[in-house]
Amino acid sequence: MTKKSLSFKLNSSIFILLILIILNGLYTILMINKTQSYARETGESWLPNVLSTSEMSEGIGKYARRIIGLLSTSLINSGEEEKKIKEEYIKALDKYGHNIDTTLEKYKKLISSPEDKALLDDIITKWKAYDDACRKAIEIKSE
Repeated sequence: MTKKSLSFKLNSSIFILLILIILNGLYTILMINKTQSYARETGESWLPNVLSTSEMSEGIGKYARRIIGLLSTSLINSGEEEKKIKEEYIKALDKYGHNIDTTLEKYKKLISSPEDKALLDDIITKWKAYDDACRKAIEIKSE
């Protein structure tokens, strides 16, 4: 066996390290691209569902606060001021109710599983019952 020079050994080890660094860089780039594709898929398929659910929750909360405010206006105000405030609350209720209905319709288009469809049908039924009960309470309060 022949003896290898020191410069050959150093150059060989640096070359091997360079190859390993390049391979590691390529592997990292591939994994970043894979992660990006997973993130894109999640954003396109799951995020709209989450946003719609959040919109529904927020809308129902606003609706409920308006109902409480509407039903309690006669305790605080009277006469023309009470009528004006009730009209504003009823307009807000109509707006929030319409927003909830449109959000439910948007969410219906995003559903992919039968379990989610059954849950949405249950939510729609309960929402309609809640809305009807609130409207009846307003009518009773107005009489």
